[in-house]
Amino acid sequence: TVIPLKGGSELENEFISSGAKICDLRMHGTVLAQIRALRSTLPKEYHMLHAHLPQGELTSRFARNRKSVFLITRHFGGQFYPSKNSRLSGLLSRLATSRAEAIIAISDAVKMQLIANSEVKNIGKIEKIYYGFDCVEFKGNIGNGQKSQFIRSQNHIIIGTIARLSN
Repeated sequence: TVIPLKGGSELENEFISSGAKICDLRMHGTVLAQIRALRSTLPKEYHMLHAHLPQGELTSRFARNRKSVFLITRHFGGQFYPSKNSRLSGLLSRLATSRAEAIIAISDAVKMQLIANSEVKNIGKIEKIYYGFDCVEFKGNIGNGQKSQFIRSQNHIIIGTIARLSN
């Protein structure tokens, strides 16, 4: 299920043609309304929720199931809300990250900026994981039984991602 929070859904046709459901929360307007709508949209049980970008991070922080793991990925280490006062931006960023088990920075530069700008409440939670994957390794795993980990079963782990998806 893809859940847009704002902006255009430039990949909507591709998602639908691949079998994904679209649950549009943009019509709910305010962040508080989106939190309520997201709470009612998420499955009762899921293991992990991943968020990216300010609105997704704040919405997920308050809508998430407290038993689930909450992760945030930052691609940019600057202000959470660049157009706002830096104190307000830092406060909102620390609020969003305060309940996260980890904040993933996609580079050393992003990690250092997050620390320098005091954008994360607990800097010990910042983990660097480079953006991308090894295409050769990925293609080598197709068809050799690796895909079985993605088949839904009672032992299946459900992971949600709240992020911006674009082409």
